[in-house]
Amino acid sequence: MEICRSVLRLGEGEHILETREGMAAYVSPGVNLVFVTGYYGYGKTYGVGYYVICQALARGEPFLYVNVRDLGHVISKLAVDVEAGGAQGLEDLLLILAQVARGDLLKRLADDRVVITNVDLENIASAVIANAGDPVRHFVREFAKVSARKSAYLILDEVESGIRDVKSFIERVCTTVRNEIYDAGYRNIKLILLLQEAVLVAHGAEPRCSTIRGAEGITRAIKLRGYGSDVYLKYIKDRIGEGGADERELKKIAELVSEFPPRVAFDVLRQYITYGELTYTAFKDFLSAIFKDTKESFLLELPKSGTEYFMVVGEVVNDLRNNKIEASFEEVKSKVYRLWVSCEREKKKEVYMDLRAYTKEERESDADVSIFTNGEDLMIATKSSSPRPVMKFRHFLMAYYPGESHIQGLGEMYNQFRLVFREALRRAACKS
Repeated sequence: MEICRSVLRLGEGEHILETREGMAAYVSPGVNLVFVTGYYGYGKTYGVGYYVICQALARGEPFLYVNVRDLGHVISKLAVDVEAGGAQGLEDLLLILAQVARGDLLKRLADDRVVITNVDLENIASAVIANAGDPVRHFVREFAKVSARKSAYLILDEVESGIRDVKSFIERVCTTVRNEIYDAGYRNIKLILLLQEAVLVAHGAEPRCSTIRGAEGITRAIKLRGYGSDVYLKYIKDRIGEGGADERELKKIAELVSEFPPRVAFDVLRQYITYGELTYTAFKDFLSAIFKDTKESFLLELPKSGTEYFMVVGEVVNDLRNNKIEASFEEVKSKVYRLWVSCEREKKKEVYMDLRAYTKEERESDADVSIFTNGEDLMIATKSSSPRPVMKFRHFLMAYYPGESHIQGLGEMYNQFRLVFREALRRAACKS
């Protein structure tokens, strides 16, 4: 683990934990392409990407990790002469990487954890540039040489930020992996794509290779939905040492935070472990104090009636107006709104959205689209379709509650919750 911490340049509060999702991405026998999707803060980078790196380091297996978003930022900031207007396929990304993988620039990319590898990347990049007409084939060939038949991993993080068309990119990658890795006999090489789920939803893209003949059997999709209590229990014990507190109390704490987004869970655990007594009651009191009047307060308690739920309605309507779904502020009825949405067959379709309901029983029967909760999930129903879950109700409330967040840096996660809600609403409205 020390070599892993050194290579990744982990700080004091940064930890790499073994999770089922990370193990699935690393092992997956017979698989050459792994899609890992999740919201911001759900463990794509640390829980999967960095975990695979640590396992590869421990076993002497070659790997190359690239944060595509940060790579684009560096190229832009340093005015590097690279054609980086947005990649269409894996070949474009590899060509861009090959052009910057040299000398001091490569060192800077490594120092900033934009590129992390244990292979001679400059040598591989030279081969790619020399054969720019077929970059994937020559990258794979050189990567296979350094692997010496061991498993080898190409990990691309935040890929969606560096490509033009997510849906088309996935189809092209499926074809490329099938032709240039599997059929070419390099079955020890695995491509792991870490993707923001909200971006896929917005583009109507699926992390699958179902349309590419022969590719479905060599791919795997892993959706990150948060960690189980066992992960958090291990994290707590690692921080306090064995025998540092009552096992039953620690299990109850771990079970509570397993309902939180991982970024929130690890943040509050880090704070609390240095705070005081490690008991469930004391931990609940600690959370109640720091979450008071913040977005995260809904992690501890959901509204028992529509009163608190209605607090977010104004924010929802503003968000829809600001994001190309026009919502009338002139309510048709109390909290029943007229919307105009753009659909494939109609440039503008007029529908009525019911935000008045808190439960299914309270919803407006003649509304085109109804939004309510079943107690756990946010549900959307139309006149012609049964209710279906969109996301956890608490996530919806957190995203639209007008209060501040207790934890810095969660804005992107809340933006993604809103994006997924808007897209679910648009699709439901178009089908109504």
